Amino acid sequence: MHRHRAALPFAPLASVAVLVALTACGDQVEQKFTTIDPDIVAFTPTVDFGGVVVLYDGEATATVGNVSRAPLTITSIDFGDDADGVYTLSYDGTLPLELAEEETLDVDLRFVPATYIDYNRNLIIGSDDPDTPQLFIPISGSGVDGPIPDIALSPGSVDFGLITAGTSSQKFFTVTNEGEGPLTINRMVIEGAGSFTFPSASAVPFDIGPGATTTVIVQYAPEGVSGDNARVVIESNDPDEERSEVVLLGNGGGDFQYPIAQIECPSGTVAPPITVPLDGRRSSDPLGGELTYDWQVVERPDGSRGDVLSPNDPYTEVFADIAGEWTVALQVTNEIGLASEPATCTFIAVPEDNVHVEMSWDSGSTDLDLHLIQAGFDPFDIRGDCHYCNPNPEWGESGGFDDPVLALDDTTGFGPENIQLDSPYPGDYEVFVHFWSDSRSDRTIPVIATVKVWINGLLEHEESKTIARGQMWEVGFVRYTDDEQGFGPYGTDPARFTLPDDICGRD
Repeated sequence: MHRHRAALPFAPLASVAVLVALTACGDQVEQKFTTIDPDIVAFTPTVDFGGVVVLYDGEATATVGNVSRAPLTITSIDFGDDADGVYTLSYDGTLPLELAEEETLDVDLRFVPATYIDYNRNLIIGSDDPDTPQLFIPISGSGVDGPIPDIALSPGSVDFGLITAGTSSQKFFTVTNEGEGPLTINRMVIEGAGSFTFPSASAVPFDIGPGATTTVIVQYAPEGVSGDNARVVIESNDPDEERSEVVLLGNGGGDFQYPIAQIECPSGTVAPPITVPLDGRRSSDPLGGELTYDWQVVERPDGSRGDVLSPNDPYTEVFADIAGEWTVALQVTNEIGLASEPATCTFIAVPEDNVHVEMSWDSGSTDLDLHLIQAGFDPFDIRGDCHYCNPNPEWGESGGFDDPVLALDDTTGFGPENIQLDSPYPGDYEVFVHFWSDSRSDRTIPVIATVKVWINGLLEHEESKTIARGQMWEVGFVRYTDDEQGFGPYGTDPARFTLPDDICGRD
């Protein structure tokens, strides 16, 4: 907004006051005084932007002036009912602002329609004009359809790697117009370290047609080894991305700040099998952009197949299927393709059950079954065998505290399978592994099964055996009494096992 003097076509207005006075002889004499008030006038009665392509901008000027000899004070300039912000104004002074006689004020207006509708508003100018304390100037404009450009930069960052001082290297990025209107590049400069240059200058402005691509070559010639960074700044007529940037990095980037990955890791131990929450929402990007997330399990116990459930979400979970040490890593990447150093979270899965048995194997096409059997019962006896036929039998006293649970049952290969017994009824419990089926064409190929037995949270026994289809491996027994709590391995090899006629209690 700026002021300038102009000849006004209106005569100044005045108000008249009358004063009655007495003379010495008692005669009354009428005297008149003239009071002048400020008077605001709109020299632009209405402002019509017409049709403007959505997301583009239209510009116009509204002019008001003071047509009185008395100074006019402008106290406010604003829009009525403009919550969507499609109209904006600018002025280079502060309010209140005084206009002298015959002085005018230009108010610069900008219209950026957000969608395809009519936008009707009022420019409201407040002043000390007693007759018009608020001057209303109607404003109108419409969002219309039309071809617009859409700039795309690839990649969003260029890393030259390690370059010896005194030498140079060239790399490039592309500028593509993904829109339907012509893209005009109005300005393209490098801001930052002077070791980055354009080997050949491009005259600006220049146009890129719809669907077309231009290659921009950048040269890096470091003077030292401390690292450098800069940005290629591109200004264009893209209506929603007038300024675009490509980050340039060399020899580590110097003081450039990369994204930072951060994990809120569980404290203490967890009891498998369990899903463990992992929160990466405190990760950040100094550039202020959006981040993408990549979670990975980098260390898991042998025999585990647990993994991150939602590897690309900021908040996720990892399925800790068996006991042992787990390490999960998170790497975040910002909008221009720069990745953080991985952040890691390590936690320990420790069984809370007094008896905890895990089994896994090295084949993805076989089905092995874990059995926990009360002493005095045979395998597949539904009364005393906890396995896939009866995953939660009633043992010991009434109530579930001393009943075993087949917590994990795998039928597709590798395992793990998991049986847990929270508070065992005093006695012995045998651990068996049975090779149930094999989907491979050569069903004679054996697999290696591994069993781990945990007693009161401690790993008491771990053993692996080669087992073939139709064989049973009698691993050993758990003794859990008030006087003795431990595991005794049988030390036998898997042997052929004949299935009973009444598998799972059915003939």
